[in-house]
Amino acid sequence: MCINFTIFVYEHHLIMRTNIELDDILVKEAMSLTKLRTKKEMVNFALEALIKKIKKQELASLWGSNIWEGDLNQMRMDEKTTL
Repeated sequence: MCINFTIFVYEHHLIMRTNIELDDILVKEAMSLTKLRTKKEMVNFALEALIKKIKKQELASLWGSNIWEGDLNQMRMDEKTTL
């Protein structure tokens, strides 16, 4: 696999130009399932989906870890006074 990249800044976003070899069968299936029109859209969609999945897993791993410290009753009282 050959990967070349160049970094650009466009509208306050970091843009990285990358040349990669993709599996044609996976690309066709992904584009068919997502109805995306370009490989660029498909790769960006896949990257966003991967990031969301990992963040969701990280969040789920915190379930029951008791890291939140606060007073739920006080929060409820605060809500009633602001209404």
